[in-house]
Amino acid sequence: MAVLVIGEVSGGDAAMDNRIQEEIGVPSTPAAGAIARFAGPTDGGYQVITVWESEDALQTFWRERLLPAFKRLGISPPTPRVSQLDNYRIAPR
Repeated sequence: MAVLVIGEVSGGDAAMDNRIQEEIGVPSTPAAGAIARFAGPTDGGYQVITVWESEDALQTFWRERLLPAFKRLGISPPTPRVSQLDNYRIAPR
């Protein structure tokens, strides 16, 4: 079942998000099971919203790629909110 994930890094910004993306290699090696990603500033930091094919795909990415990248960069990872999705639709471009 697909899941929606919302995470916010307090004090984060687009530059920090770009560093993390480069560190985990997403531009060259997309995350298995990732469907969509949206990111932008909030009043307190930077928020990333993602949709995943399954919670297993999310947990694998989080454990093997994302958490180690946060640790290498010395950034505290967010505590994500994860919700199951009954359905989703991505509009064609």
